[in-house]
Amino acid sequence: MPVVRVLHVISGLFYGGGQRVVLDLLNTIPEVSQVSVGLCTLGEPENPELKAEKTHSIHYQGSYNDPRVLLQTARELSRHLKSEDWEILHTHGLDADLIGAIAAVRSSVQHICHLHITPPVGKRESWKARVRRILLRKLTMRNHACYIAVSDAVRESMSAYYGLPLDRVVTVRNGINLERYLTDSTTRPRMSRKLVISAAGRLVPMKGYEHLIDAAAILSSQQVEYEIRIAGTGSLLTSLEEKAKHLGVSDRVTFYGHVSEMGSFYEQADVFVFPSVSTEGLPLSVLEAMAAGLPVVATDVGGTREALRNGVDGFLISPGNAEELATSIVRLYESDDLRLQMGTSGRDRIQNEFSRERMAEDVVSVYQRMTAGESVAAVG
Repeated sequence: MPVVRVLHVISGLFYGGGQRVVLDLLNTIPEVSQVSVGLCTLGEPENPELKAEKTHSIHYQGSYNDPRVLLQTARELSRHLKSEDWEILHTHGLDADLIGAIAAVRSSVQHICHLHITPPVGKRESWKARVRRILLRKLTMRNHACYIAVSDAVRESMSAYYGLPLDRVVTVRNGINLERYLTDSTTRPRMSRKLVISAAGRLVPMKGYEHLIDAAAILSSQQVEYEIRIAGTGSLLTSLEEKAKHLGVSDRVTFYGHVSEMGSFYEQADVFVFPSVSTEGLPLSVLEAMAAGLPVVATDVGGTREALRNGVDGFLISPGNAEELATSIVRLYESDDLRLQMGTSGRDRIQNEFSRERMAEDVVSVYQRMTAGESVAAVG
């Protein structure tokens, strides 16, 4: 069987869940198939892992609302696709999807858009967003492109958002490197007299960290002994620090910034909290924390419930509800048996169903069906 050549394209201007999924696919697809993969970043990445894996980068400053930037970047990508004889263009993120769709018109490449998040809700769509949405749909339908969604929630919501037929969208749930996080939660002792609560993610509005700070104040009022450790960087760092100080919990909340070794970060915690409020797909940090044997308290957003079973592996709560968040944490604070039971259950679930090898195999199945001219809906 001929080797299929696939070029992954994603923004190099930041590092988030989509970039981490791409890196895992690049490292794992060659282990499970004969597919040849490469990485083109839009913009020169600062992240060392992206920088090490990229085979090409395109000048890009992120202004894809500017038609000139959009067309110029697409032309450069089209030239690269032709010069290297790539057969499948696999794009990640709205900017890469749109730029890739324009580039695909100019070449014979087959196009896959990988959808990592759900669409925004509760916000009026701007005219620019509407134009982007309509343009992407028209181009991908014309190109006979297909879509991969990281969860059923993303598949259903994004199909409706773009007006796509469901047989063009297939679910391939995210997977993680189990060796990096897997621990034996049945022997996990309490870290200290205090309950060590961990959280991880970009410090941006959608992640809902202000509600975690509010929950911290509630825990303090209930005489709970706790410590909160937050890994991640972002624009809200100063305002979150000020909020913690204003509520009198700054001595209980520590912002760790970028953490390169997340396995150790999870290992030194008792509970993991995921307070996001919108546009999630299938959060990698939730999968990682579960693999590390931590019970998880997470908001019921995106595809989180497709991994985390409420009352079994942790608790699913309403977005933006600090009181519900605090109540769930208290339940785990008061019962080590419940904490260990949920941690063990979650670890086993991730080990059995959410490996990056399974994810890569499912993605390769999409490639195979595309090149054979078959419907991708049979996968997943």
